[in-house]
Amino acid sequence: MPNELKGSEQWTISLGINAGYSLEGQTLLPEAEMAELYREEAERVMEETGIYISANMAPARSLYRSEWGCPAGGEHIYCFTGCRNPQFAEKEPYRAALELLARRLKKRLGQSAVYLTVQAVELEYLT
Repeated sequence: MPNELKGSEQWTISLGINAGYSLEGQTLLPEAEMAELYREEAERVMEETGIYISANMAPARSLYRSEWGCPAGGEHIYCFTGCRNPQFAEKEPYRAALELLARRLKKRLGQSAVYLTVQAVELEYLT
């Protein structure tokens, strides 16, 4: 059976890892620790919603004006990306679970804000 393109959503969560507004002397949370923190929160969300939000993770730097508090070299963050597979999750329940996960990660890392971007994509699930 040939695969077919299906409408879906691709998302990104951009999340700072150092709590508070004083970022001088900030440290990068080791990738293994960040991955475990993400998995713990994703498991909690699945227990409540029945939806597991799989993701790819990468360390990054957020760059904004130094007058707004951006440290030299940028703020340490992690970016998580993923895509809803329509074969396994409906759009609205998935989106609610994704937002819940973003809010949980934000709280767990002591952040005042988190970026969650979602955009429509065509997904071809190759099996």
